[in-house]
Amino acid sequence: MGRCVALYAASKQISAAISPDQTSQVFKEVAIIRHPRIGEYAFGFITSTIILRKSSGAEDLCCVY
Repeated sequence: MGRCVALYAASKQISAAISPDQTSQVFKEVAIIRHPRIGEYAFGFITSTIILRKSSGAEDLCCVY
């Protein structure tokens, strides 16, 4: 029963976050992320982006939920 409750809670959070009734935009884009195993992918939601500045240059990074 614990797994069902956790799954329900997670799905409820996701549906509330992407609901069209929300006034703020929680997720900016949907991302398809390649898994290390060949041929497998995962879907994620980009919540924000940051720029990582290094001595070798800048790199854009995405925060994914």
